[in-house]
Amino acid sequence: MNTFKKVVLSGTPHERGVTYGRECRELIDRTIGDYERYFNNKPNLSWDYAIQMAAKFIPAIEAFAPELMEEMHGIAEGCGRSFDEILAINCRSELLRFEGSHDDRHHKDAEECSCIGALPERTTNGHVLTAQNWDMYYWAEEHGVVLEILQDNGPDCFCLTEAGQLARYGMNQAGVGLAINSLPREIETDPIGVPSAIVRRKFISTGNWAECLDILFSIRHMAPMNFLVSNGNLHGDMMCIEAGANGAQILYPENGLTYHTNHFLSQGHLLYGRKGSSVNRYNTIKRLLSGKEKIGIADMISVLNCTFGAPESVLNQRNSRDKEIEQCATLACFIIDATERRFWVRKGNIRENPFVEYKWSRPDKIYAEWR
Repeated sequence: MNTFKKVVLSGTPHERGVTYGRECRELIDRTIGDYERYFNNKPNLSWDYAIQMAAKFIPAIEAFAPELMEEMHGIAEGCGRSFDEILAINCRSELLRFEGSHDDRHHKDAEECSCIGALPERTTNGHVLTAQNWDMYYWAEEHGVVLEILQDNGPDCFCLTEAGQLARYGMNQAGVGLAINSLPREIETDPIGVPSAIVRRKFISTGNWAECLDILFSIRHMAPMNFLVSNGNLHGDMMCIEAGANGAQILYPENGLTYHTNHFLSQGHLLYGRKGSSVNRYNTIKRLLSGKEKIGIADMISVLNCTFGAPESVLNQRNSRDKEIEQCATLACFIIDATERRFWVRKGNIRENPFVEYKWSRPDKIYAEWR
């Protein structure tokens, strides 16, 4: 299939999890199986070790978001897998950063994502727009699922993620959007804290803009990330937050436009290892967009379709010179119109694949509570 399955979750956190696990049983089996294969192919790691290390995150998760711990228990019950396995795939961004998960400094980072954001003064329709290519190990494309979470005490939200995970990217009915790029680990840190998947889901589930931002500033980020966050209300807002173990730095849009790939843009950071792809993609986006007075969704898609510098281009292709299990590709492209609360996703790196708009089950709630 060339589209991602949509699953609607409602009820208590445990009930949401059971529905998720039951509806995505086969996809979750595939997610777990592929990560087991990945970790067992690393020289200093194993899936059993990853399972053991993931358990160390439990106290931090319980303190930060106990409701999401309940949901993970529900997922395990619904799909018939162990809680330990569900926890491990939700800690996978951190587990991939453990010593030994990369063979050496020449290893290419797993997530080679490219994202673009534009404020109303720079867009053709006067809306707050975000677009991103989700790049990861090519085999993770068939893990993908779109979740719609119906909340009684918060905005309903969409999450694009790997089956069994709580969130990767998404938006909510309060007009809050989230795109993410991984950043390189610059210093050796204790990798135990709140996993990124938990942080992302908490962010997307929150309706108050200041509280959303507080979530990103209130924790120690074990796996360095750039969060491109947006708000579609009134005149709109948008920023990139480069977060790591030592804190976070904010990059504000310039002339209503921002874009990011997989290296630090804030001052004080040096590049090392295989960052040619990130630099190429950043410069490509900058060159293609900077001269445009106004930018529309079609312009963003055109840039994210660019194959200059292939295979490690904005539209990422598998590099046959990498180990098969470490070959990366664009898994999806998504677009967020935070002003109109619209969310589109295209599966894979085939330009001809359709963009699917995922519609709200309760659209009236947007105008009743979140305008």
